Amino acid sequence: MESQIEIFESRVVSEEEYVFWHQALNGRRDTSQYDLLKVPQEVKQLIVRVGRVYDELWVESNWETGNDPALFGKKNGQLYLLARWGTDEAPLRTEKQLMTAYRRKVEREAMNDKNNFNAVFYVFEAILVVAIFGGLLNSKFLVAGISFCAVLTLEFFRRLHKNKAVAPYNIWTRKALRFVTHRL
Repeated sequence: MESQIEIFESRVVSEEEYVFWHQALNGRRDTSQYDLLKVPQEVKQLIVRVGRVYDELWVESNWETGNDPALFGKKNGQLYLLARWGTDEAPLRTEKQLMTAYRRKVEREAMNDKNNFNAVFYVFEAILVVAIFGGLLNSKFLVAGISFCAVLTLEFFRRLHKNKAVAPYNIWTRKALRFVTHRL
């Protein structure tokens, strides 16, 4: 098994950057719980060598496939990216490739969320139209029905205008996307 390895040993990672790594990979395991048979020899040696120096050591990898593993450490409250590796079956992707793939995925999910959100409000609008006609037919509810419909219609247009830009709803996803956008 031939591996592609990037060893950084002490690359400082900002909190923003770690949010990206965690959101993009989203599979954190302590090194004691990670299957070390999947780890290249150089990374195993690094884990042994720096294990006592760092307060925590863990591997982040894609939670679905296990691809793109990255070794992280924490020492004195500071985060470090120590190594990344891949194999012939799952070659190591560059950081730019990871960021581009993450950005596309998040934007696609945000567009789906926006479409679903808009569909729900279109259903509300249809219900409001039915309520208006019902209020017109039964005159004692006319004022209340029209007022209620007007308030909900105004709320619909306010939210539609507010959500014109496609943005994820999850605040951590938003932070990671902002980091990726600035890096690309």
